[in-house]
Amino acid sequence: MGFKIPRNFNKPYFATSPSDFWRRWHISLSSWLRDYLYIPLGGNKKSSGRTYLNLATVMFLGGLWHGASWNFVIWGMLHGGYLAVHKIVSDRFPGIKIHPFFKSRIGKIVSLLVTQYFVFLAWIPFRVGDTKGMLYAIQKYVFIDFLTQQTFELILTQKFPIFLLILFGILSFISYKRGNLLEVISNLHLKYWLIFLFSIALIILFFYDGNPENFIYFRF
Repeated sequence: MGFKIPRNFNKPYFATSPSDFWRRWHISLSSWLRDYLYIPLGGNKKSSGRTYLNLATVMFLGGLWHGASWNFVIWGMLHGGYLAVHKIVSDRFPGIKIHPFFKSRIGKIVSLLVTQYFVFLAWIPFRVGDTKGMLYAIQKYVFIDFLTQQTFELILTQKFPIFLLILFGILSFISYKRGNLLEVISNLHLKYWLIFLFSIALIILFFYDGNPENFIYFRF
């Protein structure tokens, strides 16, 4: 329609480091935090200690931007800690960036899995506002007790959401392998666009339950 909308997410779940995640996740927000908080605070132009403090401070304030509650503060502090630790390791051991292992496919996969483990850990306080429930969920996430009975029950009673999660993973992988998938989709022939839109309309018609929940970002 002639509108040029900047990309706001760029396959963040394929990030291989905390800094890479924030270059991919909510790009408009991360750019704003960089330009109006991180750089005015001194960025990385001051001492190393000041740089680490700036990273932690910016993410702490980013957490407060989402809401003045402890769960968002914890989320921001976790990401601030991730960024600071990653910066410390990168500064102390610069050879890691060019090490052959991390350039290999196995090394990239390891980096991706480790990064996403901590990203998913931070999503727990972001989504669970109750402190007791949040701590319990974090404990279950970090210390796996292999009690899978309720897990199987959850899967059986939530088949459609589980299907959407699997579909999301498949589409994300295809997007990662194909490169700029948005450009590929935008260049589809009109008849394929009509089929795509008709399919989306059918999905909404069959699965809409008449009781929608507000999109989470309406809270911010």
